[in-house]
Amino acid sequence: MERTIEDIEVEDKNETSLNQIEVETEPNSNESSAAHDKHIEHLFEFIIILLTGACLYLVSLSLDASSMQIETIVYFATLWSCSYSGGYIFKLVHLPSMLGMLTVGLLVGNLSSQTPPNEDLSGIFTSAGLAVILLRSGLELDLSSLKKTSYLTLRLTLIPGCFEAIVTALCGIFIFGMPFWLSISLGFILAAVSPAVVVNGMLKLQHEGYGVEKGIPSLIIASASLDDIVAITGFTICIGFAIADENKSLFQSALHGPIEILLGLGIGTLLGSLMNFTTFLNKSWKKSLVLTMSSLIIMFGMKELQYPSSGAIGCLVGGCVSSYYWSLNEENRHQHRVEQQISRLWNVFFEPLMFAFIGTALNFKNIPSSSIGKSILVIGIGSATRLGIAFAVTYRSSLSLKERVFISLAWLPKATVQAALCSLPLSRVKNTMDADNESYPNYIHWAELIQSTAILAICVTAPIGVLCIKILGKKLLTK
Repeated sequence: MERTIEDIEVEDKNETSLNQIEVETEPNSNESSAAHDKHIEHLFEFIIILLTGACLYLVSLSLDASSMQIETIVYFATLWSCSYSGGYIFKLVHLPSMLGMLTVGLLVGNLSSQTPPNEDLSGIFTSAGLAVILLRSGLELDLSSLKKTSYLTLRLTLIPGCFEAIVTALCGIFIFGMPFWLSISLGFILAAVSPAVVVNGMLKLQHEGYGVEKGIPSLIIASASLDDIVAITGFTICIGFAIADENKSLFQSALHGPIEILLGLGIGTLLGSLMNFTTFLNKSWKKSLVLTMSSLIIMFGMKELQYPSSGAIGCLVGGCVSSYYWSLNEENRHQHRVEQQISRLWNVFFEPLMFAFIGTALNFKNIPSSSIGKSILVIGIGSATRLGIAFAVTYRSSLSLKERVFISLAWLPKATVQAALCSLPLSRVKNTMDADNESYPNYIHWAELIQSTAILAICVTAPIGVLCIKILGKKLLTK
């Protein structure tokens, strides 16, 4: 059928009407999109306020009124600036910046007449630093490389640390005369490698391309991080038996460790999943901020609930799950930016404060001279055991002899976990045991020995470990 002129005119009118409708609805669409973006921003601001409030509340539970005095704020600001400057100076002369920060802390702790105004605040910064470095460990894990070395990772996680803990416990029994459970608590404290030293050093080697082909940086980072969780969990269980809480039964104490592990895995998985499926976090800096704040809340919250290992596990797993989901889709671009932003936060703020606090804790005036030789002997025997076992468990792997030697040496440094845990036995004795108990003076003495031995372990192994990773990593690993 042929179209008439009238039909064509009607079609033209209809097309014109449709065009007018499109023109009229386009501004409405833009306005709707702008309104949606505005709602998203308001939601993000609300979430940040909520997270900040929760974090500050949890921190306030560990503080008293003296923490907010102007002298305290000035002290910590000065300590941070000096520590950061010390690290920068050491970096200029091609030495690890961590050694400069540790040196500043040592000088302040041993030469300054001023005592730290608030020890609780330093403990909070140490816990926060541990949360950030474990989060960073999770984000940097290369899961594809770990799948190839999963059995080796499991062996390195469990065997060397447990052997060191057992051998150190035997040394504690025969050299210090400690009871079994208290001695094995010392063993687990000393068995933990320092994530702040090992992870930081291995990430630098990874970024420079050393050992990447065989996944050695990811292997060491994963093993070291999981080793810390095993050590913290073991310590939590053993100290519960060593200095029993009268309000808990033996069965409750035995269940505490497994509950911590499951709780940490669940919280970390939930955090990582929310970071992936939450649509309002559409920029990398938003992801970094929410992920960091959430990790701090997990660490402080679990510590307040008497599940400190759950906090450490949650931070590590949360970073790992987030990184895994982002690597599966277009969010992969956010993955690297988030890693860089959290790395910058660590380098500028948390690392200088953490190692300065560790340095100030190494007050040699508080270490009995009679116990120094015994403590160094215990540390040496335990470290030698770990080095030998770590070398042995890599036998019949795809690693070369040089790579096996490096992996063994990379496990030497101790700092972060020791600084966080070493004072807990003494605090638990004072808060839990009856001062009239005839064993009370002995437990005070043994708890002080644990603290001084852990402090000496930091002083001896951290500098050696840093230099081993920095210098030997480039000689023993292939690029």
